[in-house]
Amino acid sequence: MKGLIYKEIILYGKQALLFLGAVILLSSIMFVEPPADSIAVVNVMICVIYMFIFLVVGMFEQGLYEKDENYRWRIFISSTPKLMKTQILVKYMSTLFISVCTLIWCVVLERMVELRGDIELKTIQVSIIMLGIQMIFRAVEIPVVIRFGSKYASLYRMIVTFMVMSVVLIYLLFGNLEIFCSREQFFRFILKLLEGDKKQMLWRWCTYTVVTSGILYVLSYKISVLLGKEKIYM
Repeated sequence: MKGLIYKEIILYGKQALLFLGAVILLSSIMFVEPPADSIAVVNVMICVIYMFIFLVVGMFEQGLYEKDENYRWRIFISSTPKLMKTQILVKYMSTLFISVCTLIWCVVLERMVELRGDIELKTIQVSIIMLGIQMIFRAVEIPVVIRFGSKYASLYRMIVTFMVMSVVLIYLLFGNLEIFCSREQFFRFILKLLEGDKKQMLWRWCTYTVVTSGILYVLSYKISVLLGKEKIYM
């Protein structure tokens, strides 16, 4: 396993540094001096930054399989079921490690913004939910990559993106848009979610998302191992 982990670091180290640079660049937006008396604006901004950070990290995670689709490497790793299983385990561990490090960075970012602006933020719940969503996407995507390769996984991402955009469009057409009627109402709603009477609801969603993602991630690993073994004999 140590050899496979070392391989991941060598193969994807430079790429990881590029994505790390993108994350730091995104995070730097939060250190621009905000307008006075704009705690709601800062909360919304950091939530949006969280989303973009997880999106960028997700793009990196999606690329952790492309270089392993080399024909010679695929034949070597398929030589024994145990080696294939270990490789899949390392991929799942790497993805989980990267996502957890992203969550830790979001927590550190919030703390740095608090210290710099002498304000108190309540956005950790959002980053936890984003972690759960990230892991759910990976739990669905990795077995597709194991079985069909990165090409079909890209198709899966395109379909998921289309579905998400469709849901957003339908909500914009038929959903309750009262919270968006004015800037004040929108920010008031966000503050209720983060620290008001809707705060407990947000914490419940944190719990649901993390538990669901954990269960799906374990199931996804087991499915990927079965698919990997099946692929050996194809």
